[in-house]
Amino acid sequence: ATEAEAAAAEAAKLKAELEAALEDAAVKHEALAEDLDALKAQHAVEADKLRAEVAALTQGADETKTALVAEVAALKAALETEAAGAKKAGAEKDAELAELRALLEEQESAAEAAA
Repeated sequence: ATEAEAAAAEAAKLKAELEAALEDAAVKHEALAEDLDALKAQHAVEADKLRAEVAALTQGADETKTALVAEVAALKAALETEAAGAKKAGAEKDAELAELRALLEEQESAAEAAA
């Protein structure tokens, strides 16, 4: 074989190796692109799930807050009612004590007058 034929054979061999490497790279690139698309789809699903969880937690927190505010308002109203009742009972006791003091003073005055 002449040098030219040997060079041509070497060039053909290199060309075949290069074409095989390019084909291999194209196959790997396609597989990576498919994997990336699958990851993007999975990410979108996970992101939707997280958004739904955040929405549910936010709604739950809002409902809990509303319930707590209502409970505090009810407790406050109950305490105010109880305080008003205690104040009324205290005023009634004060009136009874005043009546008893007046009776006691009348009896002391009557006792002094009789003595």
